[in-house]
Amino acid sequence: MINLTAQNVMDSVAGVTYATDPTGTIISIGARGWRLFAAESATPEIAEREHFIGRNLFEFIAGDDVRAGYERLLDRVRSGEPQIALPCRCDAPSMAREMRLTITPLRRGRALHGFLFQSLTLAEHPRPPLNLFTFTTEFGETVPLLGMCSLCERVCVDVDRCSDVHAAWLDAERYYANGGSSQVRISHTVCPLCFRRWVEGWTGAPPPVF
Repeated sequence: MINLTAQNVMDSVAGVTYATDPTGTIISIGARGWRLFAAESATPEIAEREHFIGRNLFEFIAGDDVRAGYERLLDRVRSGEPQIALPCRCDAPSMAREMRLTITPLRRGRALHGFLFQSLTLAEHPRPPLNLFTFTTEFGETVPLLGMCSLCERVCVDVDRCSDVHAAWLDAERYYANGGSSQVRISHTVCPLCFRRWVEGWTGAPPPVF
């Protein structure tokens, strides 16, 4: 008889998987998928999952309105939603990656013990490096601000109009083709299209304010 622990199961599940307690504190990370994702993203510094255990998920979500959106999604799951799934992008400088994120409640009886997050890669393709996705670079306040959707990773150049449904949101390749620069500060948010498709229907939240 095989004696499986919860961590054994986490380590064997496909994709990037991690579990949190009800407050969002990370309590477990699937080792195989996590290390593979770090290697494919050329970010070996994140490969050791021990650096993330015990920290809150919301430390790693950029943008106030994005954090608020995820809080509302978790509230929806707390209230009885069996699972929420949404498409998202998780691009690296040299890789375009389409993914699906699922959030599932971890319950014992009626008591909520936490959440299981699983990100599966649906499609990916290499491309010439795009420095727009090198988020470790910091620039001063004089550098232009660029809005980036945390779900589809398109960008909006005119941040004063990003919440307008008619604003131009461009994928990174088109942004550079139109003369866009990497010398920008990124403001993470949710574009109006992704908001209407995925967030509004689940949470009833107001649209992001830029």
